[in-house]
Order: sequence, then structure tokens, then C-alpha cells
Amino acid sequence: MNYIIMHESTLNYLIDQDCFDIRRHIGGEIEKVWISGMEVKTCQWLIPTIMEPDYVFPSNKFITYQYKDREWCEPLGIGRLGIKQSGEIYFISDKGATSFFPT
Repeated sequence: MNYIIMHESTLNYLIDQDCFDIRRHIGGEIEKVWISGMEVKTCQWLIPTIMEPDYVFPSNKFITYQYKDREWCEPLGIGRLGIKQSGEIYFISDKGATSFFPT
């Protein structure tokens, strides 16, 4: 049987981006997700997808940063660049496994 395996965060990112024909089947307590007719399985051991904003400010309950504050915060070392990381996806078939990193 052919299926796709990825980290749960990668599946959530693909669902949010609405970039594939993603279908859900809910039967009882088990929810199955399909992409282009292939069942999707999630695995916590694969590389996750992390898509933070371009610049991440420190959290502070007394200060609210806006994007324009990056101009003076970055030279002072306040905050950091956001992480952009695509998780890995594996296509599993009778012929073996093929890896794919979405962009």
C-alpha cells in the first residue's frame, strides 16, 4: 500500500496553505487524511515544519513590539530572525521510500 508520512506540524502547514487536494475522513475516533488519493500518516520523529515571522521579538507583558521596531531592535540584539524550516515528507510505496522537502 502507498502512503505519505510527515510530522504533524508539516501536515498542519500544508492544510493551512491549502496547496494540495487534502481530504479528511472521520470515522469513529480515527481521523484519516488523504492527499491525492494517498493516506497520510504522521510521525513525531521526522523534522517538523517551523514557519515563524521574519523577525521574532522577545515576549514581554509590558512592551508591545511592532514590525517597524525591528529597525532599532536588531542592531541592539533585541529579538532574532524567525526560523523558516520545511519538514520532511516521505512517499512510501512498494518500490521503497522517496524523501521530499517542500519549499
